[in-house]
Amino acid sequence: MGKARKWENRGYYQVKRRSPRAKDYALKVLVGLLILGGLIWVSHFGIPVELSETVAEVSSSFEVKPVNTGDIEKAILYYTNKERKNHGVSALNWDDGLAVVARDHSQDMAENNFFAHDNLRGEDPTARAKCHGYPTHKELGGGWYSDGIAENIGKMPTGNVVGIGHVARDADEIARVQVTSWMQSPGHMRNILDPDYSRLGVGVAYDGVYYISTQNFW
Repeated sequence: MGKARKWENRGYYQVKRRSPRAKDYALKVLVGLLILGGLIWVSHFGIPVELSETVAEVSSSFEVKPVNTGDIEKAILYYTNKERKNHGVSALNWDDGLAVVARDHSQDMAENNFFAHDNLRGEDPTARAKCHGYPTHKELGGGWYSDGIAENIGKMPTGNVVGIGHVARDADEIARVQVTSWMQSPGHMRNILDPDYSRLGVGVAYDGVYYISTQNFW
């Protein structure tokens, strides 16, 4: 009984065959409505164009303004010190001299299309610091000393990034994600959390795709 009632419900659609005259009339009404709708669309929106052509025109004339690299540098300092605080390590002080060393290396990588701690002249972080006149010798106390500069480098694009997700075109977001990425690498994390370091310089450059960051520790 229940199945019969369910089957009978199809009758509510009232499927019937129209007479030829009624069918022709309905077709004329439909065509008229389509023509009227088209005229209304054109009067309001103009003649539609191919989407691919519109996108090509926009992409060729629209330039995205880069994020201020100085803002990214200061935000990297903030998130680096936040990680140190979370791990019970004293904060790093900003060092303008180290920032010059770091900024020069980031700009060099961006302009000459390489990504390494040694530049194309074979100079490592310590050698580059000495070229800038930065003192690399540091007394640690108890008869211990260090002679050198530690360094982290990284490249971060914006948009959808594999393994990370969406990175907004925002200085704070770029810095936060970059420091998080460094913290996921044991070697980079050791530099960030090393209690013997007291100063930090950060330099960021933009190569058109990536924000290239250099951290120099002393």
